[in-house]
Amino acid sequence: MSGDYVAFLDPDDAFHPDMIRRLLEPIFRENAHIAVYRYQDVPSTKIMKHSSLQNQAGAKTDRILGHREALSELADGTLGRAVWNKLSVRVLWHDLRFPEGHVFECTDIIYRVFDRVRTCCVVDDVLVFHRIRPGSISQNPTVAMLEDWLRASEHYMAYMQAHSPSIISQAQLAHIKQTEFRSLLWYYGVLQRLEADTVTQAHWRQRVLKSGHALKIRDCDLITRVAYVLARRCPKLFGLIIPGYRAVRMALDRIRTK
Repeated sequence: MSGDYVAFLDPDDAFHPDMIRRLLEPIFRENAHIAVYRYQDVPSTKIMKHSSLQNQAGAKTDRILGHREALSELADGTLGRAVWNKLSVRVLWHDLRFPEGHVFECTDIIYRVFDRVRTCCVVDDVLVFHRIRPGSISQNPTVAMLEDWLRASEHYMAYMQAHSPSIISQAQLAHIKQTEFRSLLWYYGVLQRLEADTVTQAHWRQRVLKSGHALKIRDCDLITRVAYVLARRCPKLFGLIIPGYRAVRMALDRIRTK
């Protein structure tokens, strides 16, 4: 990094030509550390045309968050864990680096960045079309990729646990645990489909059982409760059903974005 500000752009996404200007204006105006903007998931085959920006600099729809509020909205998913929908001052990244050789690097670092944020601008404009591409890393999981997710998720959860209830409320922490547990169940199903070795599968199953035991499963949604029972009592059946269910859900979501 050599400039005063930094933005991370995924090479297969489409960005609004005025994105940087739109983000720098509220940062200058509010003397903020970071600006977060909206994005839209689109199929990789869709031709995208950016409309004019709905909100001009200084519009009342821009929200300003302090340190506590920014971390809180990062925790509940409002701001997203990606780095590619944010522009920040370079000093936030002093001595921080993405974990080399790992995927899910955004999850493993974004909370460290927000721990240094004192003022955050939330810009109410869609400034990027995030392409869902069949050949991308996230759409073609491997055992190593799932291990990277587990590593990043454990770091993220440890941080949020350490900041509750001082910054993250107990209700938010419970929501985060449920969200991470749903992802853990999904990736455990993917792991079985990849035919991981027995030691790796046993480790993941123990992680699922331990996490499920620590949760109030009755407070989770029906699909999560059913998936947990299957993973606990009949792992092979779980491995057949859950990935298929998730694939159908993702296909339906892609259809809705067209």
